[in-house]
Amino acid sequence: MAEIEQILLVESYGKAIILEAQLEEAGIPYVLQGFNDPAFGSFWRRKEGWGVVLAPAEYRERIEEIYADLPTED
Repeated sequence: MAEIEQILLVESYGKAIILEAQLEEAGIPYVLQGFNDPAFGSFWRRKEGWGVVLAPAEYRERIEEIYADLPTED
């Protein structure tokens, strides 16, 4: 089994949901890991984004392409 690595930073929960659907449709193995800590609720949040995508390195380019094509949030 291929080792997973951090592929990219996901900016928001909305983008994470859309990205998840796109990765499922493409059949790409992944893990979406959010930074939210349930012990602190919304009190503590990281400033770097919502979370990260972890996946085998061989899928990096395709995941980055899919993410780049997601709609921007205004």
